[in-house]
Amino acid sequence: MSTTHVHSAECAVGQLPISLLSDGTFRRHGPKTNQCLGMYRTPGSAATLILPPLTDDQLALMRECDRVGDWRPIELEFGIVFTQWVIRGSTPDDELAYLIRMVRVAITSLVDISKAHADRRVA
Repeated sequence: MSTTHVHSAECAVGQLPISLLSDGTFRRHGPKTNQCLGMYRTPGSAATLILPPLTDDQLALMRECDRVGDWRPIELEFGIVFTQWVIRGSTPDDELAYLIRMVRVAITSLVDISKAHADRRVA
């Protein structure tokens, strides 16, 4: 296989070079149990996931969003559009449970990423 047309860029979330798909988005990457939030995003879109250190009010917003499994307030506060997931489930209830679980994983990841990048700025 020729690698002449393979392009990559650094995923701002994981800070690793990742291959880009033909549409300019990152391919799927990260551990299967905890995929990187930067997958299927453009390099610029992935960079928007790096939030500055969160204020107490923003952390409270994240906690409430996690509690109810709702991404929309985060989208409004930070302008981050939720990743479009392929929803898998045998019933509508299973699909909703999966979606809420993915929202909670994404919220936790956003907070962890923000903390990790803040710690790197201090060090």
